Amino acid sequence: MTKRNGFSSKEPFWIRPSLLRIFISISTIFLFTNYARTQVIHKLSESEIRCVIPALKAEVAAYSQFKEAQEDEKFARRKLFEEIKSGKVDPLDWLKHHSKYVIVPPGVIYQPECSRIASILGGLILEASRKQEDMSRDMILNVTPTAIFTFGKEIRAINKQWLIKYSKNDTSYSNDILYNVNDPSYNELRSILDNARSFYSKKGFSAEYDETGDNIIFEALDAEGEIIGYVESLNWPAYYPDFMDLRKACASLPVGPIIEIEAGEKLIEKVFKPKEIKLGTDNSEVKRSLQKCGITEEQYGEIVGALVMARKDIGNPEEEPRPLDFTPTTSEEEQAVQEYERTRQMMIEEIKIKKNNIELYKKYKTELDPILDEIQKYKSGQ
Repeated sequence: MTKRNGFSSKEPFWIRPSLLRIFISISTIFLFTNYARTQVIHKLSESEIRCVIPALKAEVAAYSQFKEAQEDEKFARRKLFEEIKSGKVDPLDWLKHHSKYVIVPPGVIYQPECSRIASILGGLILEASRKQEDMSRDMILNVTPTAIFTFGKEIRAINKQWLIKYSKNDTSYSNDILYNVNDPSYNELRSILDNARSFYSKKGFSAEYDETGDNIIFEALDAEGEIIGYVESLNWPAYYPDFMDLRKACASLPVGPIIEIEAGEKLIEKVFKPKEIKLGTDNSEVKRSLQKCGITEEQYGEIVGALVMARKDIGNPEEEPRPLDFTPTTSEEEQAVQEYERTRQMMIEEIKIKKNNIELYKKYKTELDPILDEIQKYKSGQ
């Protein structure tokens, strides 16, 4: 009898008991891992499927309405962008039409061309980027109606050479000083800023200096987020190196303080998103369908999850795990085998549930497939 490494070539392959216990433990852990991952599967019934189909259809209808609302918003924003760009709509007129908080001190001068470009600057940048990078035309063009006013004051204390260097990306501007505080016009600038802050405070706005102390931010106390306003020592954005369109449009403005009033996010939402569409189980039609069947939101989630899994499993059904072909000889081995078998039985029960769900899904496949396709499409953002 030939022997190799201590084993007879004619005898059954032998495994030491210690190694066998390890094998059984690993197998048990594997089964437990799979069971823990899948044990929450809900066992479907035909009555449940018939009940949730109207709720699923209501979900799809809500998603469709939501998508239409998004498209309407994109169209409205693009329309406003084009109308401001062409000069058909004036930003100040738009702001006054939609908000009562467009208020300025007496004597300031409205700058329509500068305001026009400031309102659509984000959209212009996006358009330019889209041409260079082949970005999707589905992206919403940024348009923020903005009105810019000047005080008609040229402030000599502001270093124009500093601004020129800054606008050309010449970093040597950092070696210079922007404000000459010894120039008498600097005191005039501070007085304009203080008076503007006092004006807005008396009109019911919060009006505070920012961290630089050179600009004021103001908002209506009873309509926070509707209108955002700034009183600035100069028209900073017009000197940003990348904002050539704005710099050209605002070139005629005096180098001095300005007021900038723009539509806040709340006003934008009020104008462009007048209709709220609730999705999922927050939708009234979905709720009504579930209440009619006496199904809770939690149960609905379990049922839908089971349907999705059954659809996925149709082409790849699981097989039942096989019992161990092994006779234990020690109490430790007996315990390991029992644990394995207990877990195997739980897995078998779950596989039966999956098979039940697959068979029920097949029965309603023609109706369920297109519904779940639409829900998956919307939830994946397509």
